[in-house]
Amino acid sequence: MNVKATANRKLELTKTNIDRLEPQDRPYKVWDSKLSGFGIRVRPARLGEPPTISFIFSYRPGSATRGVRSTEKVIGRYGIMTPAQARRKAEKMKGELRAGIAPNDSKRRDQAMPTLSEAFEDY
Repeated sequence: MNVKATANRKLELTKTNIDRLEPQDRPYKVWDSKLSGFGIRVRPARLGEPPTISFIFSYRPGSATRGVRSTEKVIGRYGIMTPAQARRKAEKMKGELRAGIAPNDSKRRDQAMPTLSEAFEDY
């Protein structure tokens, strides 16, 4: 199946459909037809490596208006994670986003938390 490198490509992301995708000269994205913001990014193969297929979740942080630049969060790699697992994770991210928690906020909070050795030194 020859896929054009366009951002408007929509497809139900199942194992069969993902396996049919072929890498192009440039990276391209395919969005899920059932869950908005959920998609995959297909990168061409590098020398001696297979092509990389990653699950992504695209969202607009903050007020979620057109004036805000969209952000992408990589959920995981295809092969290590199944499409069903990635979809569940994207649905969870979408729910957190509606509750006002951006997917990247938890990572920032974890990085701001002191390590055990830092807490010991403070004690």
